[in-house]
This record gives sequence, structure tokens and C-alpha cells, in this order.
Amino acid sequence: MKRSYAIPNNCKKVTVEAAKGMLTISFEPLPAMEFYSDITGDIEEQAQRGDLAILYNKEEPQSAIIAKLADYELSDGIKYYAANGVAYNSAMRFRCQEQYDSIITYEQ
Repeated sequence: MKRSYAIPNNCKKVTVEAAKGMLTISFEPLPAMEFYSDITGDIEEQAQRGDLAILYNKEEPQSAIIAKLADYELSDGIKYYAANGVAYNSAMRFRCQEQYDSIITYEQ
């Protein structure tokens, strides 16, 4: 018998162990600072103060900017502040040129 199972987006690794005629499948969740991004289709890291980051509003991902993350607030909804003082509701740590290109060319 063959069965297929979807790997949840919030999982980083799947482990399959065979013992005593049984299979055990374990899904390892992402570390707290990592998340799956629908925009890049990849695992991303949450930006911290001072990181070069991609800041954007989820409603308008095409208007993303790349800037140093100056600060963030978690009290009244999440707000990330770019070095220019503008607030955004999402931020991910910038990692490479391909990531930049996928954000800039993103189409819904």
C-alpha cells in the first residue's frame, strides 16, 4: 500500500525511521526565528534590529524595500521600522541577490 503525505510548510525536516516492521515519520518544526514565505517560496529568517532586511506590507508585497531594520513593535500589531522611519507589517532578513530578484519581480 502506498500513501502520500504533504509536508507542512512550517516544517524544516522530515525524518523516517524503520524499526521492527514499522515506519515512524517525524516532522521537525522550524526554529522560532524562521518561517515559510509564500512570496519567496522558501524558508526565511525573521529580521532583527540592525539586519539588512526586506520590509513590506503583506497587502502590497510588490512595494517592498531593502533597508536596515531600525526597530520593531509587537504591542499593537507587529510593526517593523526601516532606517528611514517608515513602518511595515512584515520583515525578513535579506540573504542574497536571488531573494532580492524574486521580491522585485513577484506577481500575484
